[in-house]
Amino acid sequence: MSCPEKCIYSGWWYDFNVVNIAKASKLISLMSSSSTSKTTNEQNNSSSLLRQYSRITVVVDELPEAQAIHSSNEVLNQFDIVAVTPGNQKVLALCCQQANVDIISIDFRNKSLNLNKKLLDTAVQRGVCFELLYAPLLAANGGRQQIISNSKVLIQYLRGRHLILSSGCETLGGLRGPRDAMNILVSALIHMHA
Repeated sequence: MSCPEKCIYSGWWYDFNVVNIAKASKLISLMSSSSTSKTTNEQNNSSSLLRQYSRITVVVDELPEAQAIHSSNEVLNQFDIVAVTPGNQKVLALCCQQANVDIISIDFRNKSLNLNKKLLDTAVQRGVCFELLYAPLLAANGGRQQIISNSKVLIQYLRGRHLILSSGCETLGGLRGPRDAMNILVSALIHMHA
């Protein structure tokens, strides 16, 4: 195996998707009984080659919910990675400027989101990454063209940096290997130029 094939994966994560942070407290009890907690993970990190992370992805549609994403939130502090999926432009702006998140996962099927380079730059300066999902590109629906177009804008604004390419699939059949995932994205972007 060549080095790039060996070095592709350094870790993986459990992703807990929640719509309401207040209801996410049930995950704490689940995490405390599993090996995905931060403390267990840190103890096992030195003996393990592949690190396991815990991640929470919060779908946020309202500003008060977005304002609850801060560093003193006990629920969010139980996770290694905090991601947010903004539901509208105001929430996206707040997440880029203030929210204590690691990843902003933009659902390009949502037509109410307009990417703004200034907002994206603000988030990048704060150390936030953006997640690009390839599962919606594989779906056979009429919104594919919009998803491709918005993905292209995101990649251009960020110059290919601070991006995470993720599946976003809900079934095992939607998973692709790393090279397949990159090929999906590249061919979608090439299709836009044609």
